[in-house]
Amino acid sequence: MIICIGKSCGSGAHEIGEKLAGKLGYSFYDQKAVEKAACQKICEIDADQKDVLYAQLNEDAFGAIGETYDIGRTQFLAKNDVILKAASEGNCVLDVNCADYILKEAGINRVSVFITAPFEDRVKRMKEELQKDEIQASAFIKKENLRREHYYNYITGGSWGKAENYDICLNSSACGIEKTVDILQKLVDNFE
Repeated sequence: MIICIGKSCGSGAHEIGEKLAGKLGYSFYDQKAVEKAACQKICEIDADQKDVLYAQLNEDAFGAIGETYDIGRTQFLAKNDVILKAASEGNCVLDVNCADYILKEAGINRVSVFITAPFEDRVKRMKEELQKDEIQASAFIKKENLRREHYYNYITGGSWGKAENYDICLNSSACGIEKTVDILQKLVDNFE
């Protein structure tokens, strides 16, 4: 089973994803791991292979793209390949923006989860995590969520964080991290 996690910044979703993967014995991939693997992949391919990657891209998703987007296009396609490879290797939790969409487009079954929490709870969490004051934590959350939303909407043509795009949406503040992990584990057990 493949579990894709979408999240609002400060919701604790990364920790939830890691703990869920550990409980289930699944592999765990986060944004940093996928981006690192994608960068390695880009460094390994030659110019002819890059042309093949470009040809695979659905231009409608990006509109009229000039040469300034070549790096972004290559990175996007490399990230797609990394996500698809991870999914092909077996059970995993993907805490990666747009992983749900990429797998859906590839016809791969997955459970798509969105984790959020009330803004004030997310600010409190980020204050502790980043060692910042309330204003800095709040600004960080807003900027990060805007970045995630724009990227998701740009790639998918959808609406990031909208309940209808996910199989389940959870408020991590309602139950806490551990109980949220337990809820997701029970969900996975029912899907299998």
